[in-house]
Amino acid sequence: MIFGQGSAAHAAGKTAARTAAQGRDRPDGLLGAVAGQARTAMGPGSGEGAGMGIAGTALSGPAALAAGLLAIWAALAVVTLSMGGLTIDMHEGDALHMAAIVLRMAEGEWPHLDFMTPIGVGAMAPIAGFVSAGAGVGHAFLLSQAAIAAALLPALWWVGVTRLGGGRLALGFGALAITLCMALVYGGADTDVSVSMHYNRWAWAIAWILLAALLVPADRSAPRLDGAMIGAGLGALALIKITYFAAVAPVALLALVLRRQGRALGWAAATGLGVAGVVTALAGPGFWPAYLGDLAAVAASETRPRPGLRLAGILGAPTHLAATLTLLGAVVVLRRTGRETEGLILLAAAPGLVLITWQNFGNDPQWLPLLAVALLALRPLDRGAQAYLSVALVAGALALPSTVNLASSISRLERVAPETSVPLLTGRPVHADLRVKTERQETVLQREPSPRFAPDVAPTFWGTELPACQMVAGGTRVLATMADEVAAAGFAGRAALLADQIQPIWLMGDLGRLEGGAPWYYGGLPGLASAEIVVVPLCPLRTAARKEVIDALAASGTRVREAFRGRHAIVLEIVRG
Repeated sequence: MIFGQGSAAHAAGKTAARTAAQGRDRPDGLLGAVAGQARTAMGPGSGEGAGMGIAGTALSGPAALAAGLLAIWAALAVVTLSMGGLTIDMHEGDALHMAAIVLRMAEGEWPHLDFMTPIGVGAMAPIAGFVSAGAGVGHAFLLSQAAIAAALLPALWWVGVTRLGGGRLALGFGALAITLCMALVYGGADTDVSVSMHYNRWAWAIAWILLAALLVPADRSAPRLDGAMIGAGLGALALIKITYFAAVAPVALLALVLRRQGRALGWAAATGLGVAGVVTALAGPGFWPAYLGDLAAVAASETRPRPGLRLAGILGAPTHLAATLTLLGAVVVLRRTGRETEGLILLAAAPGLVLITWQNFGNDPQWLPLLAVALLALRPLDRGAQAYLSVALVAGALALPSTVNLASSISRLERVAPETSVPLLTGRPVHADLRVKTERQETVLQREPSPRFAPDVAPTFWGTELPACQMVAGGTRVLATMADEVAAAGFAGRAALLADQIQPIWLMGDLGRLEGGAPWYYGGLPGLASAEIVVVPLCPLRTAARKEVIDALAASGTRVREAFRGRHAIVLEIVRG
């Protein structure tokens, strides 16, 4: 029997496991002493998995781990940065969303204060920084990915040395995290190159590091380093995407309290407050209420209440049930083998991991590789080792398709070739290094239901009707054509509110940008005060978004007159005074 239930041997095994765990928690314990001797000899490290030959190798040790992580980062950076730019194969709308925020920030605007978005400033600040330094958006994106991965190298090395034994397990964990930062697809099974939700990948990599440090006891006492790393990581998560902070922060508090690491908790709090203080000094105290206001507005949005499955589906849908059972099985294994503290920490982390998965498009459970690594690091040398290994293998197998897709996406990046790609931002030639495959732009598909089956189209508030049409493919090509059509009709330079999901029509032609607008429409009328015209697509990306904008205009009492009707859009001129 795996756990030896109902036997004296089981009780003895639990006692031994507790003793081993306690010894590992204490810097002066037996395992700590052994670890210290191993480090002195540049041996395989201190992780319990090292005793089974997984964490340690002949090439293990702090220096070897540092060299290995640096080599992996350099190899991936060279591959991605040598392509002359970035050519994507899908999710052009998400690329427009990213570019709109980046270019606003590069010109000095702040998210939440100057435009509406639930995405934190840290999600786009690295890209905007490189654009401000003169890079095109395509190169800036690739440079920022490499920069984020480089910034995480010290933390990956520290966790690898102090928690994962400094050998193969530590190097493998670091390689996975670096790849996650620099991948060119969000995960899942889609194999085309995409910049979609890059900030989710960055946040997952940071969350991996923090949760590994919280789950696996350290083999040495370093409260200042551990606390500073945890505080800085939580600060970064809060500034990238608040969901990750909400999921990881309670786990950090619980783990540090359970292990009585008061000094580390103090350093974590001080570092996190320091991050908040720097942002407040740069953006002003109004930044935080504005951030919370955007989050509240998006949470109440009816346009996109969730990006995928319902919450119950994340737990029990056929595609996720195995992952849920694996997570619960890991908790059981930890608790039944004497790892009560680690089991409780993992159980406390479970709701947050599910929340992140539910909130992210694609609902990809990126916590599975972390679970596998943590179990391998925690597995005992004797009794129960097989149970740890079994659950870790299941977690790894479930994560394998997405992990392979993330890793191979880097090799799928193609050198920029003008004959096979075109610039995405047609209204910004200086950023021609962000490109899209030509066939993506040449294929325009629309969904137009037959009048026999289509519901009646209600007249709009200005007394006309709109077709029940929605774009299926080629939406950015149509958006560029629409921008040219509207500008040519005499509206060049006019600030335009677009009645659709994707707002940055100003990137595609000679139209003005809304002050206080929203790069992605979540509801309401952000930027209306500065709008001069409303562009109503005849075939939008989302008919529901078009309807919501028009209904909001009607409800606001805004006076408009139809000024132009073209092949792709109707232009409503706002009548003020």
